[in-house]
Amino acid sequence: MARKSVLAFLAMALAGSLPAQDSVYKSTPLPSGLVGTGQPFARLENGVILTHNLSVVTAFRLDAASLQAAGGGMGDIRDVAARPDHGTVAVMLTGGGSENWTSTVISCDAAGRLETRFQTNPYAIDHVAIDGAGNIWTLGVDHAATQRRVDYNTLQEYTPAGRLLRSALPRSMFATPLEPAISVGGTVGITFLRMHGANVAAYIAQTREWIEVGPEGQIVSRAKVQMPPDAGYGTNYPLHIAVTQRGPVFLQEAGFRLCKLDVRSGACPLSGAPREALLGASGNDLLFYDPSTPTHADWVRE
Repeated sequence: MARKSVLAFLAMALAGSLPAQDSVYKSTPLPSGLVGTGQPFARLENGVILTHNLSVVTAFRLDAASLQAAGGGMGDIRDVAARPDHGTVAVMLTGGGSENWTSTVISCDAAGRLETRFQTNPYAIDHVAIDGAGNIWTLGVDHAATQRRVDYNTLQEYTPAGRLLRSALPRSMFATPLEPAISVGGTVGITFLRMHGANVAAYIAQTREWIEVGPEGQIVSRAKVQMPPDAGYGTNYPLHIAVTQRGPVFLQEAGFRLCKLDVRSGACPLSGAPREALLGASGNDLLFYDPSTPTHADWVRE
């Protein structure tokens, strides 16, 4: 092969593997302290960037550049999701002790005003996602069932008012020592619950599976996620997830390495992107930020 051809081949190979820094087409200013090093991981959906610690939920609307904070001593916040109308739903544990806790779901409007709250004991929610109709999908642990050592459904769907509509994903599907809804962290990773079109999708960290459940509670797909090999960071599990409007799912692991997930097979080849942290998706765009200087979000077309 001629030297010119070899150089051209190498250039094309590098272009396909290196981050696409020039793919950013616009930026949006972010409020100070919303994201960045030392801050909780952010979640972007329905045009709202969400973060939370144990007691406060913070929501930033991209279209209105408005910032809302709610909480303050209400309980141990486990997860939070954005509704299609820019409202939020938070799930939390309140109380204390093995017999005195309460699992509570709280819904607020776009201005942060409380709309509804309901309890789900003995089912304790760890993860939440909101479908297009505003119904609340949850992944959690039925502590009464675990104490009796009987099977239970880990996934439950509620109306905004708290009426249980359906449940799915029996605990017996998962050969794990700990309950599958629990995010172990460490070298195991983080469990996620997201909407993927009309389906609700769970990434179960303990089994490294992507499972999708249809609107009627039927399992649509179940696959082992095959993240790219460890590149020296000690882990190769997803830290951030983005689901675009068209349907592609993107996972980001340590080192800002982004891959595109095939939800049927679990294959997850690397995808070019800025070497920044993934916020999530807005429509069919992916949003990223630099954790060291989190002053703005960079928009990249999917």
